[in-house]
Amino acid sequence: MGFVDHGTPFLDPRDRCGVRRRDRNRDLDGEQMNILVTGGCGFIGSHLVDATGGDIIDNLATPFMGWEYWLHFKRCNWSFGDVRTAKEGDFDRPYKVIYHLAAIPRIQPSIRDPESTFNTNVMGTLAVLELAKTWRSKVIFASSSSVYGNAAFLPTDEHYELDIRSPYSLSKKVCEDTLALYHRLYGLEYVVLRFFNVYGPRQPMTGGYATVLGIFQDQQAKGTPLTIVGDGEQRRDFTHVSDVVRACQMAVDAPCGIYNIGTGVNYSINEIAAMFGGPTVHLPERPGEYRATLASIEKAKGIGWSPKIRLEDYLNGIKR
Repeated sequence: MGFVDHGTPFLDPRDRCGVRRRDRNRDLDGEQMNILVTGGCGFIGSHLVDATGGDIIDNLATPFMGWEYWLHFKRCNWSFGDVRTAKEGDFDRPYKVIYHLAAIPRIQPSIRDPESTFNTNVMGTLAVLELAKTWRSKVIFASSSSVYGNAAFLPTDEHYELDIRSPYSLSKKVCEDTLALYHRLYGLEYVVLRFFNVYGPRQPMTGGYATVLGIFQDQQAKGTPLTIVGDGEQRRDFTHVSDVVRACQMAVDAPCGIYNIGTGVNYSINEIAAMFGGPTVHLPERPGEYRATLASIEKAKGIGWSPKIRLEDYLNGIKR
């Protein structure tokens, strides 16, 4: 699993195709900062690697979109491996920062297979924390707004009592609690970022891991009706992936704690469907879902972050 194949031609994503690493991410003293991105081949992770460079570990467990999806890996060190079994000896160097994004995402897959969700998400995080403890790394952890469930108060801040409604949400809460425990016991530095409905280029568009915006985009391209779950009045706070990446970068210098990464604006699914246009059909409600998400982002603003991309502008761009 070590990143040792420097200079290997870019052939197949499963062939450990590491080549020259980018030297774009430097610490405050101007020194090169060694970065590890778990799940760096995924939707959010690939954008993060575009911005920061660094080394990647990913087992390609979730679907990908074809060869164009891998072009951004031409100048990074990439290793096929499962983070749950990663040990210090598997790596060529220690890392100052670990972005931990590797996980089985989404609510519905976790309801169908809770065991895989817990095994991957919780045990993977534990393995990462053991590495971080050894290396004295700072861990930036990708959590989820789903931990708020059916929040009674909107916008919801980071101190709001959690309302766990799915194995996926529970796995994220367990990971958050484990990070806090490692901080108290071992002095581990960490930041938890609770992402609110991330969308943008490379988002999954089909299958169990697809986002609602990806599904609508795919259905519109195919000329099929947009499928709306339930009555469509459930509301979501949508965050562009580029804003999420900036939050990840800013988290390196942020104080330990939990930060909401959203926009503070939400839309009903019916409103989103109307922005796309065209016929719609309704599907039955699904277990584990919730009526609304809306982030309070005052804490994130305190570290200098705020969203820049409006959902309407993104949708207008992809319709042109």
